[in-house]
Amino acid sequence: MMERYKILLAQLKTEDNSKIVCDADNEKKKEFETLLGELTEREKSIFLLMIGGYTNMQIADKLCLSNGTVKNYISVIYEKLGTKERNVLILKYSCFFEKKLLKSYIKMTIITSIFLSAFIH
Repeated sequence: MMERYKILLAQLKTEDNSKIVCDADNEKKKEFETLLGELTEREKSIFLLMIGGYTNMQIADKLCLSNGTVKNYISVIYEKLGTKERNVLILKYSCFFEKKLLKSYIKMTIITSIFLSAFIH
């Protein structure tokens, strides 16, 4: 399954500079930012990994969640976005996926989760 997403993302790359081609004008950037604003922090983490081509199991491993929890979050994300087409989301928003930014965002989310769970327990 991950291979299918990698192939889709590879088709979007240019030959000369290996950057993802994105016609992300200001309107599309605003749409993406608005979309992220509607999601909770956890949903944002899962959504960003989703558009990065990660499978549910890989998302679960990265965020230290169960596979079922990830599926539940993805259902909520689909409902909020009004779609159930993962491929459409990947193709539409993959140009906003930057691994370096994503890694730091996920680390921050995990650290925050651990920190908060220490106070709850």
